[in-house]
Amino acid sequence: MVQRRQEKRSHCLLVVAIIALVSVTSIVAQTVQSSKDNSDNRIPLLNTQWNLVTLYEKPVVSYGRVSHFTLEKSKEVAGAATGNFVAEDTVNGFTGMYEISDQSLRMHISTMGAVAERVRPKEQSKSFVDALRATSHFQIYGSTLELLDQNGEVLARLIAANSRHGTI
Repeated sequence: MVQRRQEKRSHCLLVVAIIALVSVTSIVAQTVQSSKDNSDNRIPLLNTQWNLVTLYEKPVVSYGRVSHFTLEKSKEVAGAATGNFVAEDTVNGFTGMYEISDQSLRMHISTMGAVAERVRPKEQSKSFVDALRATSHFQIYGSTLELLDQNGEVLARLIAANSRHGTI
């Protein structure tokens, strides 16, 4: 009898988890489509905190902490920019340098360190860092940023949390 109740409880929890995942996926898809429809009102790439919503086409789990990065404007010459960035995922904080020219974006991570001791899945953290390192290009649709690899495949989607100012 007790085992049967536990099985029912496990089944109910699984159904709730599936419904939640489908809901999150639907919201992300609607956000991306809405952002593409409003691409004329795009948020500037620089000096905006970009919060991670999908990684390799899968919704991310925040675990109470949002993975994000900000490219800080430093030097701009003839449409190209270089500067520093700061980022944080569910496990680490890191800094580095970036280079932008047209729709091309390269990020070079220089320092990483644990943000705090906490139990978090390190696989998602590693995937976020890998995506930043593999980024070759970007696209902005409204308030959604897509990081693309050299083949044009989407590595990550992020949404603007706030924007201070910037032109790129």
